[in-house]
Amino acid sequence: MIDNKKSDYLITLNYKYPLNTFEEYYRECVTYSEIEQVSYIDFKSMFFEMINKDVKFKKHEREGKYLKLKARMSKKNFETFDKLNKENKFSFIHNFEISNIELFKEKE
Repeated sequence: MIDNKKSDYLITLNYKYPLNTFEEYYRECVTYSEIEQVSYIDFKSMFFEMINKDVKFKKHEREGKYLKLKARMSKKNFETFDKLNKENKFSFIHNFEISNIELFKEKE
């Protein structure tokens, strides 16, 4: 029997270097939020191509340079995602990275 139960996970994306490095590199040509948005779209495209295009993503919250995404997926999709992430298969154009993955828990 196939387990189709889905759970929510929080995936944290961020620029992998200090923000002053970002500012030195990009200067005033582009804002952090613009590069963050491009990286978010880039991540979703990679995920859809490598794992499953039916997974739903939603921006959850931003803390400084950290963008947390909420993703609803099956355990099988999560295991594939986790494996690919540990193998560094997600390659971002603008030096972003996946810095954390955790099971989403409602705040009380």
